[in-house]
Amino acid sequence: MTKTSVMEPQRPEMRVSAPGSYQPAPFQQVTRIPETEPFVLRPNQGVVAGIWGGLFVFDLALWTVLYLVLVSEDNQFRASLLAPAVITCLVPLFIWHMAASGGPHLAAGPQGLWVRTRPWPVKAVFLPWEAVASIQATRGGKALEVRSHHPAGATGEGAGKPLAVIPVRGSNRSIQETLAALAHLAAGRTWIG
Repeated sequence: MTKTSVMEPQRPEMRVSAPGSYQPAPFQQVTRIPETEPFVLRPNQGVVAGIWGGLFVFDLALWTVLYLVLVSEDNQFRASLLAPAVITCLVPLFIWHMAASGGPHLAAGPQGLWVRTRPWPVKAVFLPWEAVASIQATRGGKALEVRSHHPAGATGEGAGKPLAVIPVRGSNRSIQETLAALAHLAAGRTWIG
């Protein structure tokens, strides 16, 4: 006769990084990057609101003018404009909400790097510096590409793909400042260029 017991739920492996704060094991997915790290790359709310808010105002003005022109002609086509008008005005607001509410894109500390791998719903992973293969500027200095040493990548998509491409344009830090801070925190444990 074997003794059976109720299995306890599995808890992710945790490592102490500083008194009172914890970081999960590598590739542990979380829904928000902690903002307590020494370096945090956030979207610049003013730039995001200016771009998507401007597009919303332009769409709203365009549809208003179009509707007023059609109302003056008194035809039945104006009722069919309501659905496209609402959709094209709400899409910029939805994109702005996705960009502004997801929290930081990246955070780094002496132990490792938090990287946002999916913008919405937000998924992020923690990588110790030893698990990061490279961090490099791409798209003409508008983004950072993070690659891991793990052969399948943290998301299981394969070794040839980057773990994440993080937008720097429209963020609170410049590409030069970001690369310098990451190089300082990595302390030679990964290639940054």
